[in-house]
Amino acid sequence: MTVKVIVTDMDGTFLNDAKQYDRPRFLAQFCAAQAARY
Repeated sequence: MTVKVIVTDMDGTFLNDAKQYDRPRFLAQFCAAQAARY
């Protein structure tokens, strides 16, 4: 069974002060999550 997920950032966790998507912050969290999988 394949899990498919749609994710939203409802509370603005990954928005920077300019209300733009903070890609470096997201990438750091994403890489940490990927590393924890293995």
